Amino acid sequence: MTNECTCRGPKRWFCQHPHDTGESYAEHFRVAFGVSRRLAGASFAALVHAFAPNLHTTTASERIHTMHDCLEAGDREALIARKPPVVRSIDQVA
Repeated sequence: MTNECTCRGPKRWFCQHPHDTGESYAEHFRVAFGVSRRLAGASFAALVHAFAPNLHTTTASERIHTMHDCLEAGDREALIARKPPVVRSIDQVA
């Protein structure tokens, strides 16, 4: 792989960042969509928690910490898998 994206014109807008991360557009789309899906789930858990504080007391923060761990470790497959990665508890974060 070369250091510079070979896309030209408007197409470059879609391929430069995926190229910089070492992914194709499709690979990058899958990872970004997986992150989006997990964030939406964490957001929904936080919304439920806002209305019912005894529900999802640590769900959102645990999912965000787990996603952070996956991104830092470069475990992109864990972010796109249907089954979520092993969630570390909020006690392990503190």
